Amino acid sequence: MILDNEINDDIRVQNEINILIQSGHEIVLLCKGKYSNPKIERRNNLIIFRVFLPKKIYGAMIILSQRLPIFNYFWYYNFYKIIKKHPVDAIHAHDMYMFWPAKKISQKFKKFLVLDLHENYAEAIKTYEWTKKWYSRILYDVRKWKSIEQNILSSTDKVIVLSDKFKKDLTDKYTSLNSINIFRYSNVPDLNVFDSFNIDMSILNKGNSFVVFYFGGIARRRGVFTLMEAIKKISNRYNNVKLLLIGPVDKAERIDFYKSINNLELNDNLIYYPWKDISLLPSYISISDVCVSPLVKNDQHESGVANKIFQYMYFKRPLVVSNCKPQADIVIESKCGNVFESENTDDLVEKIIFFIEKPNLIKDFGENGHRSIVASYNTRVEGVNLVNLYRELGDKETIY
Repeated sequence: MILDNEINDDIRVQNEINILIQSGHEIVLLCKGKYSNPKIERRNNLIIFRVFLPKKIYGAMIILSQRLPIFNYFWYYNFYKIIKKHPVDAIHAHDMYMFWPAKKISQKFKKFLVLDLHENYAEAIKTYEWTKKWYSRILYDVRKWKSIEQNILSSTDKVIVLSDKFKKDLTDKYTSLNSINIFRYSNVPDLNVFDSFNIDMSILNKGNSFVVFYFGGIARRRGVFTLMEAIKKISNRYNNVKLLLIGPVDKAERIDFYKSINNLELNDNLIYYPWKDISLLPSYISISDVCVSPLVKNDQHESGVANKIFQYMYFKRPLVVSNCKPQADIVIESKCGNVFESENTDDLVEKIIFFIEKPNLIKDFGENGHRSIVASYNTRVEGVNLVNLYRELGDKETIY
């Protein structure tokens, strides 16, 4: 595996590794590390190799990557050294932009290549803060990804996507893609990890407040500003409503965000923490009354379901989500919450008030969500797709 991230910070990849190891595989992982982590680490049937570079140098390599392929050669060189010492049967690349070094290795050593799409990268990159800098716009063309996406996917033996909708979108768009070679692996939780967390119901003194909770990155594209506007309107009718936000704010929107939260209309109805350890998340979910995922509907957000959806559901909280299809489908199918029209503040207000006025339904919706997680949306069930992918590759002698 090759990963442009620290493994300890990537729950999705950790879960995938655990699934594959439990099914009998051994894994060699090359990833970007932090200086506080060991360069080489051995765990059960897993060897981790980390590469370290200062953040500014690494960022410059990415910005220059379309003109000078230093980024690709950096990863290829480090990957080559490892594969020479640790022969493997397949290459598993995480994220589309890691395709080139992985493809070069797979060709050189005649190995299968699996590309794991953590997001709809061709759309997501348009929203990245670094791509909006003036020098990035000169040196880096985000539109390029749209033009080369089909070639990348067609040059890969197997592709992993976040949702069935994302799979359908790709096969509808590129008729040359064979749906048989595209597998779904969603951001579902490992229930054993969830069960290991302790819940502290005294983590927040909520009194008689009705707590609406959002966890994750804070930005307009994630619908958080729409959520804050909704809470302002709701608080005019119900003064006991509190909005609990936990997560970092996008740099470009910090001024607008702090202006909004310091607004007198919202000030008394908001609790904000820039960061809390993930181990505390179950406690904050559990003391909340409703959990929200107000993502703005677009091609990137339509590609999969965020971790938070499954976390909210497992800890028995009802959801209010925007009508991004993958998350809306789960909420409707599981009968665990309400769906509102993306960016429609009044509709969001109505869907939250539904639970304020019918508190007896909070437990029922929460239980419905929990049952769905235990029955369907977990690594034990979803992991079968991942295991089957590699079983299919194992049945083939060679691709050359």
